[in-house]
Amino acid sequence: MRFTARADGDFGIGAADSRDGRMRAVVDRPWQTARQVHGSRVVVVDRTTERCGDADALVTTDPTIALAVRTADCAAIALASDEGVVAITHAGWRGLVAGVI
Repeated sequence: MRFTARADGDFGIGAADSRDGRMRAVVDRPWQTARQVHGSRVVVVDRTTERCGDADALVTTDPTIALAVRTADCAAIALASDEGVVAITHAGWRGLVAGVI
């Protein structure tokens, strides 16, 4: 598990090739992110997932995939199980009320 800060670069904007390079510098794996909408949609991610679309939580059993959310005044909640399931959740008050966790 890794948390990044501003010093690691901006992963939300910029040209795709430079953004991808900054992401790979943090962890050299395929990254999955979603368009966060302060809701409760959860996407199960695997190697065939191309885009997650609108969602506030990502889940995978594939240890080679990096899951990511962006936060400002919302919380990032990481979850992991002994069985190898990991999740990352963008949790603002609207998502919490909607049951995102």
